[in-house]
Amino acid sequence: MVAIVRENVNVAEVVLGSGPFGVEEIRKLELALLNGQCAELRQAAGNLQSEILREEPSKSKLLCAGVVLFILGDHANAEPILARLSSDGIGSFYHGQVLESLSRHAEAAKAYEQAAKQGFDPVTCLLHRAGAVRAAGNIPLAEELLKQAASTGGGTRAEYCYQMGCILADHGDTYGAVEYFERAVDMNTNHQKALFWLAGINASRGNDEEAIRLYERALARPPLHKGALINLGLLY
Repeated sequence: MVAIVRENVNVAEVVLGSGPFGVEEIRKLELALLNGQCAELRQAAGNLQSEILREEPSKSKLLCAGVVLFILGDHANAEPILARLSSDGIGSFYHGQVLESLSRHAEAAKAYEQAAKQGFDPVTCLLHRAGAVRAAGNIPLAEELLKQAASTGGGTRAEYCYQMGCILADHGDTYGAVEYFERAVDMNTNHQKALFWLAGINASRGNDEEAIRLYERALARPPLHKGALINLGLLY
């Protein structure tokens, strides 16, 4: 078996540098977390937060700070920063992600809708908006949004299968939900939320070893998922 060797990311350069910040830089920060560079990310995030407080930050700096904090699972501090990026598609999308993590689902749905209008991938925004609407309690609207997403190619995405699984779970159809969650993981082996759900279902059935394996897989991908960490600790 050949070991995969990943080159460490220059976190300080990505976070504190003067260059642009976008999707490519976000992928680098996610890779840094995968590489075990969590301490470097936290230090860089702290330095960037201090910089933002000292001087008027650029849009790139605000986006970088908000995304780094989101990746690290620090949603409370990420939210007010990303809220300042109301005219940026990437910023609005990640603001929606953070709002969902804070259980502010109605606000998250609006952020995803706004992100789509600002140029972020519309199908991705629609799928995540459906999830936020469902979590806010409006399952019929969530189902309608998923139909819209499916009609524009969203039905072939792992996120669609995950959201369908959530709706079936809300309807009490656990077996149907598991089928969709497993399909999501088949399509994207790193779909963190689908892995988390499958882990929880296995734990509830007493399948502790499988639950531990799934929680570990969920924790192996960014962003940091504190719920998975707590549940894994309980199983250990």
